[in-house]
Amino acid sequence: DTAVVQGARWSNTSDDMRTTVSLYNNDVNDNGNDSAYGWNARVEYLAEGSWGQFDSFTCADGSASGTLVGFSYRTFDEGDGDSGNDGDTVWNMDVQMQMGGSSLYVSYNDNELDNGDTTNSTQIMWSTWLDSDWELYVRHLDDDDSDGEETHIGVNQYWAGHNAKWT
Repeated sequence: DTAVVQGARWSNTSDDMRTTVSLYNNDVNDNGNDSAYGWNARVEYLAEGSWGQFDSFTCADGSASGTLVGFSYRTFDEGDGDSGNDGDTVWNMDVQMQMGGSSLYVSYNDNELDNGDTTNSTQIMWSTWLDSDWELYVRHLDDDDSDGEETHIGVNQYWAGHNAKWT
């Protein structure tokens, strides 16, 4: 079964701010609960650079520098349902920096459940180009939901940009 989620979305972009707000039915389990709904809001501040350069996490050698700061908030109401996660909220704060051949992304996520449980996660990703085809990356995740911390180190080889690459 595929759940159908319907809603409305509003967005606005200016020179240095972007805002998006979505309201949607929250019947993602396809259980016939049409009274369930959720909403999500995201605000981004472009401190340096252009919006288009943040369409990708990678930043090739010689690219312009840029910094993007974002904040998201999401909550939902189960309506007539009794799933036990009525009023759960999630918020996220993140910063992405591109530095002419290197990229840094840092995020903090807070998931507060209506039963009083809270899970948090912190993620740090860094990459740098070794030459025109090879990129080195490191990703560190500290997540309350998993068995602790994880660190991944690897390389990407780009054959045709993001259309064809090997990791």
